[in-house]
Amino acid sequence: MRTTDELFLLLTTDDGRLEGMSQRGFGLTASLLADLVEAGRLHLSDDRDPKAHLVDSSPTGDPVLDHGVLRLVQKRPGTRLSSLVADRKLNPEPLVVVRLQGGGVIGHEPKRMLGLVPDRYPTLDPGPEAHVRSRLAAVLAGAQAPSRGDATILSVLQGLGVAHRVLKAEAAGGSS
Repeated sequence: MRTTDELFLLLTTDDGRLEGMSQRGFGLTASLLADLVEAGRLHLSDDRDPKAHLVDSSPTGDPVLDHGVLRLVQKRPGTRLSSLVADRKLNPEPLVVVRLQGGGVIGHEPKRMLGLVPDRYPTLDPGPEAHVRSRLAAVLAGAQAPSRGDATILSVLQGLGVAHRVLKAEAAGGSS
């Protein structure tokens, strides 16, 4: 499971409501970019606002990563990371939903009442999210060093301003 998938699960309550509604797309896009860096497809400069350079534009075989690569091919080399995170066309949410649904992890309840009640993604298999939460609880307790993916998730949640709410039990030393 990629960091982007794990972040989506953390931003979705068990009954399928989505946390960080207005900013969630930025977080998922940031985690997609981190997944591309991890896969060796994207390089970021050491600047304060890093410049992104696509290293390899060939297909990865992963629909979410390929979505990111295809969009980055359309961007000029050296685009600032902050500009990429704000690019709504990079948001991988629909593809992440398809992947998690296909894996039997979440369901999908479409919008209702003329779109006033948003899509919901109820949890069908709590195992993957529980695994992520246990890893993050260990990191927050100081029992283990964070992996790159864990650090990305924690940074994105903090950046979205939802870390305390999403990881309340883990931060308190409990489980979800």
